[in-house]
Amino acid sequence: MSCVQFQRCLGAAILHGCTACLSSAALAATAQPPPATDASGLGFVIATTAGAALCVVLLTLWRLRASSPHRHNRAPAHLVEAVADAGPALLWLSDTQGACIWVNARWRHFTGHSNEAARGDGWLYAIAAEGRDAARDFARTGASARRPCTMTFPMTRHDGIVRHMVAEGRPYHDTHGHYAGFCISCLDVTDLMEARRALEESERRFSTLVTNIPGAVYRCSSTPPWHMQFLSAGAANITGIPVSRFTDGTLTWESIVHPDDRAMLNHPVIEAINAPDGHFSLSYRIITAHGETRHMMEYGRPVKDSTGNVRYLDGVIFDVTEQQAISEALRDMRDFLHDVLEAMPSALVGFDVKGRVVQWNRVAESMTGVAAEDALDMPARDATRLLAGDDPRLLLALEHRTPDTFSRLSVYRDDGMHHVDVQTFTAGVADVLVMRVDDVTRRVRLEEALLQSEKMLSIGGLAAGMAHEINNPLGAILQGAQNIQRRLDPALPANRAAAEEAHCPLDAMQSYMVARGIPGFLDGIQNAGARAASLVAHMLEFIRPSQGERTAIGLTTIIDRALALAGNDYSDNMNHDFRTLGIVRDYDPTDDIISCIPAELEQVFLNLFRNAAQAMRDKTYPEGISPELHIVTRVLPSEVRVDVIDNGPGISPAVRKRIFEPFFSTRDAGKGVGMGLAIAYFIITTNHGGTIECASRPGEGTRLTIRLPRDEGTTTGPR
Repeated sequence: MSCVQFQRCLGAAILHGCTACLSSAALAATAQPPPATDASGLGFVIATTAGAALCVVLLTLWRLRASSPHRHNRAPAHLVEAVADAGPALLWLSDTQGACIWVNARWRHFTGHSNEAARGDGWLYAIAAEGRDAARDFARTGASARRPCTMTFPMTRHDGIVRHMVAEGRPYHDTHGHYAGFCISCLDVTDLMEARRALEESERRFSTLVTNIPGAVYRCSSTPPWHMQFLSAGAANITGIPVSRFTDGTLTWESIVHPDDRAMLNHPVIEAINAPDGHFSLSYRIITAHGETRHMMEYGRPVKDSTGNVRYLDGVIFDVTEQQAISEALRDMRDFLHDVLEAMPSALVGFDVKGRVVQWNRVAESMTGVAAEDALDMPARDATRLLAGDDPRLLLALEHRTPDTFSRLSVYRDDGMHHVDVQTFTAGVADVLVMRVDDVTRRVRLEEALLQSEKMLSIGGLAAGMAHEINNPLGAILQGAQNIQRRLDPALPANRAAAEEAHCPLDAMQSYMVARGIPGFLDGIQNAGARAASLVAHMLEFIRPSQGERTAIGLTTIIDRALALAGNDYSDNMNHDFRTLGIVRDYDPTDDIISCIPAELEQVFLNLFRNAAQAMRDKTYPEGISPELHIVTRVLPSEVRVDVIDNGPGISPAVRKRIFEPFFSTRDAGKGVGMGLAIAYFIITTNHGGTIECASRPGEGTRLTIRLPRDEGTTTGPR
């Protein structure tokens, strides 16, 4: 290709490239959407006015050069190339096969490559590695297809920085109209892409902020009826009405405001509009789409332009219905607490951090004769002297604001000496010291009057203790006498065998004992022991409080009460914690009401649960198994059965025979007296006419079964 032909081709290529730039400038100026792909559209958008003006110059020069019939009237070729070098786009030309034959100065400056280096496929080395293949295909496909195309790819600048480019390729023709090659123009859109990403991020943050605000964000007109220009989705959650009905003018926000509240809305807003730096807050009610009345709190401000004219109003609306309800509840609670303080039988006085009275209830007024309005702001020492005297310990506690308790302080009033109990304590975050004063004068006098009676009662308690202590050796005596008689009974084969083995004929022994009166002595011991036991029993019956009355109650109710008591029990002495057990209730759904003494049965079940907890505490469980207590009830026609089952270590046969014996315990000394199951046995069998049995296998657990009779006429039915 000759120099003249190249200049002609260059001019034609620039003509096509400039036409594209002019088109993009025109599109940008008229704000019309680009007619190509996203990449092409991006190239259109970033076309600048300066670049468009330069393209006008290039186009004008080329058309003058191409149309002039006289060589001396044509624009010089070097001027056309100079204008191409000065343009905003990176330009390069390819031949009909897609091989580069020329790049402009903008290209050479951007890439740092010379014209010679860019020839052929050399221009591809300016493309970043990840976009090189696509760029090669773009150029070759465009050259062979001979139609315009666009794409984006990364391009490496001369300083090694990768920039994002938008390229547009167009076929160009020589002055005779023959296809001469492909012209590619490329613009750097990195800054635009970053700006667009920043804008998208800003919009995303704004959208997130508006979405997460627990209310509705709005922009409305600056004049009534305040048409909504923008309203966030939170408004639909508040009102139950689609947002579009407000923004399209179908509804105004004012139209859903409660009729009683509408008149008070406009005035604060108009005042804010007329103020230099105004803002407004409104509290009102709305009626939702479901007819529900909700309480709103609205905050807004007018937005003005540079001339000071109000363009619109921006604001936010919160649904405060729940807060309103809480506020009312707090107000009611404050009134309730005030009523409680006034109804207290004690004098309650509150002191602030300065030691001044801030609370003075009705009883304090009654004790001192000082009204609450007169007592407020009174110094702590003066108030204390009126209520509790001037005990130095109490005054010191008030001065140092320390919680303490004082009993039977003496204070002189007009009607004589009074005795008071005083307690001081702090009232939490309010940093208020509270003094509680109880007049115990009557109690003190009653205590003095009952002193003699208490002495008599102490004698009764001593007698009860002695009776219990006597019962222990008395039982041993009676049991020993009975055993002696049984050992000497000739009717028992074991006695005869033992006598023969000892070569001591039992008949001769009987004759000796009769001769010496020993059987009479034994009968005397038994009779005397029986009389003593009867005397002790009568004494205990006399001293013991009266038994509770029988009540018709569901057995499972009693069991649940006992479980609740056991769940709150932790015995350091017994080293067990009931709360660590798994409780399995298997209750019969049939009505299990029986006539019983509930307190006694509660004691029975509480003892059983404690024993089970203690037993399971002593067992080491394999992995995956934990201690469990099963309570099973079954309602039968004539009785109710309860099984208390644990998966503890179990009980040996020898121990199982004795578990209901009084004072029998397998625990170490100081960890139980062995009366729990004995008392349970007595309550079940004697007081309630039932039975209690034990079944156990060592290592597997224990089952205690209680059977209690149902009253005659009681029918079985669903709960």
